[in-house]
Amino acid sequence: MSEPVIAYSNYSAWNILIVEDIIDTGKTMMKLLEKLRQYKPHTLKVAALLLKKTVNSNGYVPDF
Repeated sequence: MSEPVIAYSNYSAWNILIVEDIIDTGKTMMKLLEKLRQYKPHTLKVAALLLKKTVNSNGYVPDF
């Protein structure tokens, strides 16, 4: 995954909400959240319409 190009330097005042349709295993979301937490936003939340529970799921549960 290539690094995102970000023009801002101060994210401490940002409230980020990721809206996802389906979370399958949770692996991609965990990777994305790990990257975004590096920027130290004020809040970082995830809303998902559907959460699939499979044997490959890593146990991730969205905020909404």
